[in-house]
Amino acid sequence: MRPGPLGDALENFDPLGRWRTRDQAGPVDASGAFVDGTSTNGVVELRQVLLQRPDAFRTTITEKLLVYSSGGSVGPSRGTPETLMRSREILRGVQSPRWSALIAAIVRTQPLARE
Repeated sequence: MRPGPLGDALENFDPLGRWRTRDQAGPVDASGAFVDGTSTNGVVELRQVLLQRPDAFRTTITEKLLVYSSGGSVGPSRGTPETLMRSREILRGVQSPRWSALIAAIVRTQPLARE
């Protein structure tokens, strides 16, 4: 199974983050497409697409972090409608789109663990 448009565009990086043009299967294929059909090929094109859709990127990242923080698996599928709504609520409440503010807001929404 292919990782999806973000993972596809990052295929030139090996597991240690080194640049590669070939892997064990041959030449690296860093092409992919988003759900809306927008195609990318490599990190430069991925960056251009993400910069054109900053709200969609932030919502998706927030949604994935919410699922992960609640102990769920983060895969290629989207979360539930409730997760999407919570993601949008969190983003509306964050004053700056910085990672630290986003993560702090997600942590504040999680119920306290009881031992």
